[in-house]
Amino acid sequence: MVGRFCSSVLPGLIKKNNEGSRTAYEVVARNPYLRPIAAYLIGKTYLDEGSIEDGIEQLNAAVTLWADEPHWNYELACLYERLNHPEKALPHLQQAVEIDSENGLYLVALARALRDSGQYSASEKQFERAVQTSPKSFKVWREAAEIAIANGNSGKAEEWFERARTLSPSDPTSLIGSARAAAILGKRREAVERAQAAMRLAPDNVEVLKGMGDIMAQEGKHEEALRLYSRALKNNDDVAEIQMAKGSLFMRTNRYDDAVSEFKSAIQSSPDHDRAWGALSEAYEAQQNYDGALDAIEHAKDLAPREPYYRLLFGRVCRKKGQLDRALDELAQAEVQSPKDPRLSLEIGIVHEERRELDKALDAYHRSINILPESAEAHMRAGLLFKHLKSYGKAAVMLEKVVELQPRSPEALQQLAAVTALHLVHGGMTDQAVVS
Repeated sequence: MVGRFCSSVLPGLIKKNNEGSRTAYEVVARNPYLRPIAAYLIGKTYLDEGSIEDGIEQLNAAVTLWADEPHWNYELACLYERLNHPEKALPHLQQAVEIDSENGLYLVALARALRDSGQYSASEKQFERAVQTSPKSFKVWREAAEIAIANGNSGKAEEWFERARTLSPSDPTSLIGSARAAAILGKRREAVERAQAAMRLAPDNVEVLKGMGDIMAQEGKHEEALRLYSRALKNNDDVAEIQMAKGSLFMRTNRYDDAVSEFKSAIQSSPDHDRAWGALSEAYEAQQNYDGALDAIEHAKDLAPREPYYRLLFGRVCRKKGQLDRALDELAQAEVQSPKDPRLSLEIGIVHEERRELDKALDAYHRSINILPESAEAHMRAGLLFKHLKSYGKAAVMLEKVVELQPRSPEALQQLAAVTALHLVHGGMTDQAVVS
């Protein structure tokens, strides 16, 4: 970019100490065309002296005068991150990427910043762009895979972990990541083989121990999982993720008191860990400690205000407390923020159903189905609501889809049999029933 070129040439023409250079740059700044470059260079002299705040002030002036210089925005973002002001860094990273969308350095920095601010979906999108611009960086592929698995995109995560493995075959963390993704996808043999290979490569690696523990937990080998997590804790200074894994295992086995204890320990280890606060909320919710759950969610929302899942949790807990108006208000705001999230539409439908607003409930269930056609729960709820309204033909269509998605679900099979019989008895007359 022109600004970056000029700002690299001028210092060579003005060979003085910092104070002398600033005086010279102030003279240069009298030319309106060179003013932004002069502001940038004055800022750099302050940074060379360790005057970070003065440097930031000048760099801000430079990007205000010359907004389309991506590297200046990137440098300013890095300075804000050094000062622990990620909320000020993020807009400058977004501006850098908007100007130069093919720069892998900017894309990776933005993806990390979005991840660290709890915007996991947005982070995954930027990582997906970053791996295209930096296809030979196994670390970028691995980071992209981690955020994909956190977002529930296990197929994409496995593919990206495998790309990282291709680039760095001896990296145990890519191997165990691929094993975790395979386990979630139900590829048991591949998962176990990859996990065992990772253990042979790095038997004391924290990520490998945790990943192997996750796989053992998924297979129902809970004691072995706990043993692996305990080994990982001994080898790791950053214990929050391991404590989170233990808490999740306790949740899976209905040991809610133990889960609460582990999630609290994770928060004590890492107070700004928004997912730990969210997990604590879910554990309190399972205990029916709804006040504790709402308090924990508020912390999670404060730490990651753009993450729709926390608003979903808040709305769900409010519904369970009987605070339906409060639940609907929170969920409606979240749906405006994230209109493509099927979980929000589904929960809104449940709230409307409990408010006896059945037409609105059906609309919400249909929105959820349109976003995620494989949602068995949305089809089931819509089917049962149609059954309640005696619209048996429509109920049968919904329940047939549930059986297709979950062929071994006793409830779906029983309900489908019931509405099929009722439809045969009553014919198609009731399908014109008015929703009330």
